[in-house]
Amino acid sequence: MTTQPNPFISREGATKPNPAPETEHSRSLCRSLSLCRSPQPRDEAWPSSWWFLVAFLVVFSRQMGSPAVGIVLTCAIATAMAWVPTSSRGPVRWHGAPVHRSRHAVMEDPQQLTLEEWLRQDGGADAAEVVKAIGAACQDVAVRVRTASCDSTSCFNNAGEEQLAIDVVAEEVLIKYIRACSKSTMVSTPWDQELQQSDAEEECEYSVALNALDGSSIIDTNFAVGSLFAIWRAPSLLNVTGRELVAAGACSYGPRTALSVAIKGRPGVQEFLLVGEAAGAPSWVASNRYEVMEEGKLYAPGNLPAINSNAGYGKLLRFWQDNNYLLRFTGGIVLDVMQLLVKGFGVFAMPAALGQRPRSLLLYEAIPLAYLVETAGGASSDGAISLLDIKVVDVDQRVQIALGSSEEVRRFDEMVGAVEVDTQAMAV
Repeated sequence: MTTQPNPFISREGATKPNPAPETEHSRSLCRSLSLCRSPQPRDEAWPSSWWFLVAFLVVFSRQMGSPAVGIVLTCAIATAMAWVPTSSRGPVRWHGAPVHRSRHAVMEDPQQLTLEEWLRQDGGADAAEVVKAIGAACQDVAVRVRTASCDSTSCFNNAGEEQLAIDVVAEEVLIKYIRACSKSTMVSTPWDQELQQSDAEEECEYSVALNALDGSSIIDTNFAVGSLFAIWRAPSLLNVTGRELVAAGACSYGPRTALSVAIKGRPGVQEFLLVGEAAGAPSWVASNRYEVMEEGKLYAPGNLPAINSNAGYGKLLRFWQDNNYLLRFTGGIVLDVMQLLVKGFGVFAMPAALGQRPRSLLLYEAIPLAYLVETAGGASSDGAISLLDIKVVDVDQRVQIALGSSEEVRRFDEMVGAVEVDTQAMAV
């Protein structure tokens, strides 16, 4: 198979295949996103071998005393070249830029499944009603994030006559949609860690850990932010692990709004794009499915001050720099991790400073992100074991985080490893 190097990422021994042929699905999705393919000119330069053949025929015809023969043959060659497919002359181009589709991303079928249709497949997904409610809420949150008013310290959105911080608004919206769905559900968030039960009198069927708007502190600079959720079929969020999840997902609010969902028993992480907002009919449309995470040189290092006390983290950081890894870090954990699925390689790390309490919340950040990464073919760790194997004993439980391709997570375990936590610091 003919391969071309990735023009953006240099990876030893890694190549990208030629772009997949354009399908009706990709054309229709392109039209819905207003990214239609630019027309391709047919007067591209001929290969030098064709010009050599034309010159040879002209000289040959003159030697034979019949210039008309050379003219006829030249016209025939020009006609044939006009019908050579554009794809055979070079890579497919969208608005003049080469497109190299990632081989880990699987395009969905031409029907352009909506979120609701996808959830109904294979007899219906567990917690489908809860996932649909969260998807609808994320559409609402996307509008509020885009229309928030920001100053140098925070962003606000009008809620009736009251102006509330945008992360508070997002949390209220998501909880309202979840509580209104047909399933009896308990919800807990980082800011309100009380376990909020729905109005149903019976024991809750599902429990949801919800991080309504992670990265709210960087919205004022117009960075992308996101929401996280994890769903268990259980009456409580305590004494559960990530292995018992029935669904988890992340919604990214950036230049495009994307909802990524992983369902227990289904392969890969399914991505949906929010389309149709301009026409007043927003809908989640299936785009890519992420199933494979390879090795590659990209890193997103969180909690960098920890290198002052955590020698292993300092050593790992120098390894990344000395081996020319690409630094891609925004400070918003949702997008810093979701880029690994989109790119298909890399590592995100959030170690703890030595003797201090880790910063990342197990229930609201580590578990949903680890579930997405492991379902997409990657790995996760707290420095010793998978994040999905850690039992939730406290809703405020903190852990180190390493997420990404398996070799990168193994390297984190070797160089950083588990940390001893100061129990007095944990109580503060």
